[in-house]
Amino acid sequence: MTDITFRWVYRKQELRCLILAPLSVSTLEEEVETIYSERNQLIAETDIVLIRVSVAVDQRNRHLQFKMTQSRFVNADVLLLVSHNFQILSYKSQSSVRFTLNNRELKEMITATREAEMQHLMQSTQALFQPRERLFYEAPSQICSRSFLRVGSIQTSIHNLEAIFFWLSPYLQNCAVLLTETWSISSTCLYAINRLRTYSPQSIDCTFEMLPYHRLLAGDVRAIDEIDRILRESYVRLPQGKNILLVLSAISTGRSLRALFERLRVLKADTKRMRVVVLYKLASNSTESLCDLSLSQWQEQFQPVTPDVRQDDEVILIDPLTYFPVHLRERSLNIDTSCTMASREIFDSYKGIGACVVHTAIHDLHGTIYDHHGLSFNLSALLNVPRFSEKLDRILSVIPDQIMITHIATANAKVFAEAVYNRLVSRGSKCHKPRPLLTAAVSERDLIADLRSASSEQCILVVEDQTPDGSSLSIISRTLRDVPFLGRCFYLVGILRLANRECKDLLERELSYRLHGERHRLIAVESLFLPHWDRHTCPWCIEQRDLSTLAAQGLDTDSRMLVTTRVAQLEGAERGSGLINNVFWKASCAPAQLSTNSIFMDATAASEADVLFCIAAAVHHLRGRDGSARLEWKYPNIAVLDDRNYLGQRFTDDILRVAIMRVAKWRELLRINFPDEETRRSNLGTLLTQSNSEMLHLESIVASLAHKLPQVHANFAGFRVPHLLGLLHATIGKSLQPPSMGMPERADLFRIREQYLNDLIPDRVDDG
Repeated sequence: MTDITFRWVYRKQELRCLILAPLSVSTLEEEVETIYSERNQLIAETDIVLIRVSVAVDQRNRHLQFKMTQSRFVNADVLLLVSHNFQILSYKSQSSVRFTLNNRELKEMITATREAEMQHLMQSTQALFQPRERLFYEAPSQICSRSFLRVGSIQTSIHNLEAIFFWLSPYLQNCAVLLTETWSISSTCLYAINRLRTYSPQSIDCTFEMLPYHRLLAGDVRAIDEIDRILRESYVRLPQGKNILLVLSAISTGRSLRALFERLRVLKADTKRMRVVVLYKLASNSTESLCDLSLSQWQEQFQPVTPDVRQDDEVILIDPLTYFPVHLRERSLNIDTSCTMASREIFDSYKGIGACVVHTAIHDLHGTIYDHHGLSFNLSALLNVPRFSEKLDRILSVIPDQIMITHIATANAKVFAEAVYNRLVSRGSKCHKPRPLLTAAVSERDLIADLRSASSEQCILVVEDQTPDGSSLSIISRTLRDVPFLGRCFYLVGILRLANRECKDLLERELSYRLHGERHRLIAVESLFLPHWDRHTCPWCIEQRDLSTLAAQGLDTDSRMLVTTRVAQLEGAERGSGLINNVFWKASCAPAQLSTNSIFMDATAASEADVLFCIAAAVHHLRGRDGSARLEWKYPNIAVLDDRNYLGQRFTDDILRVAIMRVAKWRELLRINFPDEETRRSNLGTLLTQSNSEMLHLESIVASLAHKLPQVHANFAGFRVPHLLGLLHATIGKSLQPPSMGMPERADLFRIREQYLNDLIPDRVDDG
């Protein structure tokens, strides 16, 4: 369940409303507790909480839902929205006394709630094809617009189907026949009929039909005959007092709907017995809808436009039968200096001292593995660097002299907190020694007692060495709120390395919120954007799993020795101090070198981990760009890394090539267009044949096992690293026969299909 917020004007006062849409009482409790833990500002700013209850929830549990929600949202009114007897009814908590809504205002509130949830369904799935520069979509109505809404794609879960049924229920009263204009929303209609039988047992005989609606405007004689047959049969079996409900996925011009009603007049059918409701209305018209996008911020995106093909405008046709694009738009991007400018100064300052570490475990204060970081910073090394030390001292100069110090309950955070404490004491500050804090249940009793007895004038300094997602700080924020601690909080982070600016802004807003007095503060010594890899997405964890599987296969003795040695190295690194100069797979101990005058960083004394961090930051910068320059897979807009960045001559250092293959996701490398993928295959074969770099060959094997590189159709004539030939044949060159008639390999077809499914089902675990 996901919380949905919207703003609603109540008697010239703008209110912030929050929608909770649970499938059960237990899921409501989980959602409320999650918000209480991580979204304290949202709780404080919410005026009205609307619990949109699934029709499957027993309404006798109403008091439980009120109680658990009101206990956390103490300053908000709580309203329960239920569907009963084909009506949307509202119930108000007895403790909700801030706002008194009359019938008109209540109706407006319910409408705004419905619009907000339907918009959320559209945004949270792959239904909306996003606008991009010089890209247009031609809908089946032959009208072009900057966006296209494929409504069928919102049907990704029971939760979504249940939400649509809830808002559709008032239109289902007296419905004997349910019609839809497209198979793409047939799941919605079939679910509605199935749910209707338990919602209203009198509607058990409701039937369902699909019209060949898409061929109506084209004048297709067979389609018109089929529509006439369905309409005649529907009216014949229509009982007295019942009607037909036509559910449309979306409507813009309304031409098809007018053509359908013309068929009803030709058949001399009673048009008053057919009710029409559209899920999404894209343009202003009189048709009833669950969501009117013509009144929203998306209005301009669906306005008819005329592309100019002379100015390189591209038009993607939408197939009228499937409502899918008939082709994809694929672009290739390059890594340039604009990707490295934001982080180069940081990495130049901290290179060569072991500050950047790869594939390491984070331990708690008892030495137990607490978490895993694919990318991690060693704060002990950074404390000795003048840049970091000076910035830390400037931050500590604004910290009050009398302050309590606590830290995240990890070994690295303890080291950083003790360094902060020593610096504060050296300047004469009166502060307690740092004590760990996570939750009240596992923290020191004297610390909790000190927090409870603190006045609103006292302060606490919460220290964390690095935060990739802010979750630990959010937990501590909740703990301080629960104690309760009335004073002011300073959150000090050595390296704030979140995924993007939106995450950073959200964390700052949530942590800095304070109901009374000066706001809390989030302060970071260094701040940058990097991907966060846990055990599931860390490229080295994936390598460890893939090589372990490969070692169990029928390899020759030398190949098995290479593989098992690398697996042992990865296992030891995770338990120990991580990888620094053995980040990449190679048999020799000598670290790979970066050439001078690199756009990424100063090559002097740079370790393999330093270079890897620079590449990770550069590629991650591409993911966060705006518009057409963004590295993305937003169907049907696809932007991938040009293979010249890692297989060609754009970057000739092998360490840069293998680092790009490491940090990029496989979908960011795969070419959908078969000629481009064949070119990539050819470039890989040429590079492997001509290069004598053992590291490049071994890393190519790792990338191939992670589905980032295609298999190579080559005989490796003149191969320069002969002792790796057996391993290459078992992985990259496993299929040495070229594909017949220029068709792609079966494996490639499965990968492309897998990519498409991954796009439609966003909850699948990505490979990092």
